[in-house]
Amino acid sequence: MSRTPKTPRCVGSPSFAPDEVIEDAPRLQQARELLAANDLYNASRALLSLPERDSFTYHAMTSVKLAEVQHVVGLGGVNGLHAWYRDEDGTAREPPPLPDIEAYISIFSPSTATASALKNFETNAKKTSIRSEAARHLAEKRYVHPALASQLTIPKAKQPPSQNPYFDFWAWSCRNLEWCGPCASSERVATSHHVLPIFMHHFGCATPSHESLQVLRLLADGRAVADMGSGNGYWTFLLRRYGLTVYPVDNMQSEWRVNWVDDTVIMDGVQWLRTGL
Repeated sequence: MSRTPKTPRCVGSPSFAPDEVIEDAPRLQQARELLAANDLYNASRALLSLPERDSFTYHAMTSVKLAEVQHVVGLGGVNGLHAWYRDEDGTAREPPPLPDIEAYISIFSPSTATASALKNFETNAKKTSIRSEAARHLAEKRYVHPALASQLTIPKAKQPPSQNPYFDFWAWSCRNLEWCGPCASSERVATSHHVLPIFMHHFGCATPSHESLQVLRLLADGRAVADMGSGNGYWTFLLRRYGLTVYPVDNMQSEWRVNWVDDTVIMDGVQWLRTGL
């Protein structure tokens, strides 16, 4: 099997060490405070120890630099930059209010019980609101087998097994970009925002929540987990901090600014499964 010869790294940050980043409470708090001020540029610098004048180009669906993205963040919702929800005729809907956005974020927070937060999200939504539409969508998509409902009910966690900076950045993006969750109205929008390449390079495509990590831990039941299409290894990194044995596998057709693990198997997923562990 081919493995990456590189240690965990962040381009432009020679001192990058994943465990040190996650366990550095003042650093994480500084990043949160900068995000609260809508300063994505310096929040990213604080978290990853990036240079003051960062010149790295983030390639994804478009190519951007961190300073350019910060400029777009500062523009707010002008020219439809925050128009994530549209009526059937294509007319942009008014952005959801901040309390609805906070209620959406709370569903995925370790400090809430997900099922209760999801119920609250729907129960307290105004009829015909984006929140109401998103709540119905989430309720329809969420499925837990009745036989596992008790086992997979994850309690609130004041102190999760690991800090999760991606959740902090994701929660900020919901507030700043006025996002209240997916629904039929959002499916009529085919564009994304300039922050996406930043998140993809720093963390990955999907944000792990405390509940998702705990559910995977419980379902694994002591068995090893294969992280197929592991990307830059952020999920593998967090799952390991939750106590799991994880094998990251990726064909590495993409490149990331940050790599969180050093043992990714570079191989097609189907081929890897055929080889066995």
